[in-house]
Amino acid sequence: MARADGSSVCSCAKDAADEGTKAKEFAQQSRNDISAVWSKSSFCNNSACIEVACTSDHVLLRSSKQPGGPILRFTIPEWKAFVEGIRNGEFIPD
Repeated sequence: MARADGSSVCSCAKDAADEGTKAKEFAQQSRNDISAVWSKSSFCNNSACIEVACTSDHVLLRSSKQPGGPILRFTIPEWKAFVEGIRNGEFIPD
């Protein structure tokens, strides 16, 4: 059956199924992120710190104040570029 825009209802249903699969994969990944081994800097002397965890293919960051809150996820190449930028002084304000 075709829709007004020419696409088929079946492809729309497939897209919805794909989105459902992506949501399940994201939920699983999020559970894995939360159960990762998290570390804080030894310079942190209160609860307002950034925690870091490493997986086989990502570096994860979260707030120690909200361990169940949002997690930033970087690929290894993204993280290496960020650290290199810090070492090269790319983020020092003028």
